Amino acid sequence: GVMGTVSQMRLREIKDLEAGSLFDQKFLGEQIPTLDEVFEAVGKKLLVNVELTNYMSPQDDLVSLVAEIVLRHEMQERVVFSSFFASNLRKAALLLPEVPRAILSSKGIFGALARSSYGRRVSPDFIHPYFTDVNPKYIAQEHAQNRRVNVWTVDAVEDLKRMFELKVDGVITDDPLKAREVLEEK
Repeated sequence: GVMGTVSQMRLREIKDLEAGSLFDQKFLGEQIPTLDEVFEAVGKKLLVNVELTNYMSPQDDLVSLVAEIVLRHEMQERVVFSSFFASNLRKAALLLPEVPRAILSSKGIFGALARSSYGRRVSPDFIHPYFTDVNPKYIAQEHAQNRRVNVWTVDAVEDLKRMFELKVDGVITDDPLKAREVLEEK
């Protein structure tokens, strides 16, 4: 494997990586797509959660670069910006106020601030809590404020079933096909 962070690599180095076999041998040879390529492939079909992940370099230009790509593809109505960093969401709101934002909240006590009224101020439209931190009361409170709840990262069938029973608005998963199967069984 390759060691290091994506932010320290050039695009051609990233494109030389083989990323598919990590998930399954049938994906052997798959490359890591750019955001442009993701938008070209699924942009008009799906709502795309764009996590602003510059956690090691929060002062960089990531938010403005992503905003430029969103504008170039006219994706303002098809994306949600999410981040664990409120500062990223504030920058995104200044650049593209029409794009909804979602604060990601860490597990347990560490995510309590993001799940509080503070989190509502930086992301009034969505909250992305860790899936074990939600319950019917919490979801009802958020829905009463017209805020959608998308939980992360839900992969086990039983957990997916429980989240759908709780009527979360969306799940972030590493296995979207399995999630769709579970949802269609309901």
